[in-house]
Amino acid sequence: MTSGWSGRGSEDTEPEERRRQEDHNWEVLKLFFEFFKHFLTLITAIALVVVTLQRALGLGTGATIAVLVVLAINLALCLVGMYVVMWRTREWEISPAPGSLPFFLMAATILVFVAGLFGILGLAVGH
Repeated sequence: MTSGWSGRGSEDTEPEERRRQEDHNWEVLKLFFEFFKHFLTLITAIALVVVTLQRALGLGTGATIAVLVVLAINLALCLVGMYVVMWRTREWEISPAPGSLPFFLMAATILVFVAGLFGILGLAVGH
């Protein structure tokens, strides 16, 4: 006589749990990609505004170049972040946890962006 309980319950839920975790990771990676995409757009717009203001107001060329270099570094971080997210989603199963490469690139992008904003503020005050 069987009790109706088989040890297969845990085996059946294991693939389901893995699929749920993969779906969660995929959603988080999509958010990483969106973060980099929006920052890329924002930084490009800010760089165009800085160049326009430099020409219209005659701001210092050296300070403008320094701000544009910081923004260019930020653009590069965003492009690398987008590439890493796309490459990693195709090649490997990735954990989007703190300490992962996309998380590090996101943090670096934010820090460099804030440095660029201070540079723009310094450029505006120096005028």
